[in-house]
Amino acid sequence: KMGSASARYEYHIVDLLRDEIPPVSAAACLAAGEIAATGAANSSTARAVAELLDHPHPTVRARAVQSLSKMGDEAHAHIETFVSLFGDRAWNVQAEAIRAVAKCGELGQMFAADVCRMTYQGLTPAVQVAACEALVRMGTRGASFQEEVQQLENDGDTVVRDAARKALEFFERASSSALTDHVPTLTEEPLEPDE
Repeated sequence: KMGSASARYEYHIVDLLRDEIPPVSAAACLAAGEIAATGAANSSTARAVAELLDHPHPTVRARAVQSLSKMGDEAHAHIETFVSLFGDRAWNVQAEAIRAVAKCGELGQMFAADVCRMTYQGLTPAVQVAACEALVRMGTRGASFQEEVQQLENDGDTVVRDAARKALEFFERASSSALTDHVPTLTEEPLEPDE
């Protein structure tokens, strides 16, 4: 939380990534991600964090994904791994992987169908909510799955229904603003007064 001032301790934090105690390793992942978010991500730190994506402890895997998602372009190199973690046995890993894919911009949008699938296949309501939020973040690609999200309005869990409604409201606002944004291009040429 100390911003760029903590960057000089990054190498010490990288050493803690290999700690045998999972909460220490998970906290080091989070710290490395926060440091990377303040400036340019260090590729050697990103590689060290990426090694923890298959750690036996789910919290460490989830924090590794979360950390990499804050590393900008470094995250893009791991996007296919993030998508493979949609099938992880731990719900927190699934949710963080979904969020990470959504943070990858246009590259992440290529996996919008996989994210949409998680609105139904997620292990818990928290994963389904993360998938709805990720689709919103994916703009028009995410909005193309509006019908699938609409089906979640009948879900048995209130949290999932609320997330689906919020996503649908966003899709509706986005499509209506896109229509109004389109109008000025129709009248780009100044109108000449009649003589």
